[in-house]
Amino acid sequence: MVLVDSYALTPSLARAIARKAEQAIFIDDVQALAYPPGYVLHPAPDLAPRQPDEARWLTGPVWQALRRPFREAPNRPSRRPKLRTSWSSWAAPTRPVAVQPSPARWPACCPGQRSAWSVPRHRPSAPPGRALAPCPLKPWRTR
Repeated sequence: MVLVDSYALTPSLARAIARKAEQAIFIDDVQALAYPPGYVLHPAPDLAPRQPDEARWLTGPVWQALRRPFREAPNRPSRRPKLRTSWSSWAAPTRPVAVQPSPARWPACCPGQRSAWSVPRHRPSAPPGRALAPCPLKPWRTR
């Protein structure tokens, strides 16, 4: 059995390999060749070859030659901040704000403040940066 990455493979070399090998397996990702008898592994699911050939195509991620740690990688928790959209008392839509996971991240100048608040989008009196300011002392852009 011969396993060949077909990146720089020519049709004549592919035929020579298929003639000499008992079983030829070609790893294809660009569909550049008409393959001789053997197997062709391609990552795209339900793919038909561009050119008619004598090979048997095995498509999809299940046929990729990856080591076990890559195939069975655990899901990692997201590090993105959670976004929450708040609504004002007069039901005007507001900007999404990043909500910090713990109140310890807020400045000590506002001891009762536990989260960020936002300002309606189309309110002309709202200063820029006020949506993420934890307290009314200074907006976040001027810190």
